[in-house]
Amino acid sequence: MQRLPLFPLNVVLFPGAQLPLHIFEQRYRLLISRCIEEQKPFGVVLIREGVEIGGSAVPYLVGTVAHIESAYRLADGRMYIVNLGKERFRINYPLTVDPYMVAMVTLLEDDLGNPRLAQELLDVYNHYHRSVMAATGMRSTPLDLPSDPRDLSYTLADHMQMELPVKQRWLESSVDERLASLAQTIQVEMNLLPPISPTAFDREPPFENTSWN
Repeated sequence: MQRLPLFPLNVVLFPGAQLPLHIFEQRYRLLISRCIEEQKPFGVVLIREGVEIGGSAVPYLVGTVAHIESAYRLADGRMYIVNLGKERFRINYPLTVDPYMVAMVTLLEDDLGNPRLAQELLDVYNHYHRSVMAATGMRSTPLDLPSDPRDLSYTLADHMQMELPVKQRWLESSVDERLASLAQTIQVEMNLLPPISPTAFDREPPFENTSWN
């Protein structure tokens, strides 16, 4: 176990994902200042109950360790920081909530994941991307996804536009559970789209007329 300061937010941070933050509350200015001075990370946890600004928020028990990659401090004390998600952790018990939450946590290890499930997810995603292009008539570049099962599951989970409790469930899942759930979610979305026509990509993409003022 280790001691970790916590930052409850209305966001789910996945390992490998970046999270820019505007720090303006006094207690979190103090938290981030201490992390910068001591070159230590903090934990990002999704709020289960309560509010993000002011008062006390009750977080979910599983979050992600955030390492500060860059920080810019304004003259009035506010800060803009960019963080990178690293290991997941589970809260064992709180130590204090004044002026900010600190808890004893246990880091969670990921298994390697099943390459077959990863390939199935990649196939479903690529089919979905082609279906969206065919349905909209607009060309776009698919995500540059890693083939590693763990990294793939976190990258897609981060990019998916889903409700926060769903993303939290993905964060708490095993790699294989996450891969399977993501594939199922994308398949459901794809079933709502019309089937791809054999000539869908034979025509030129539509020209987007832009007015210049």
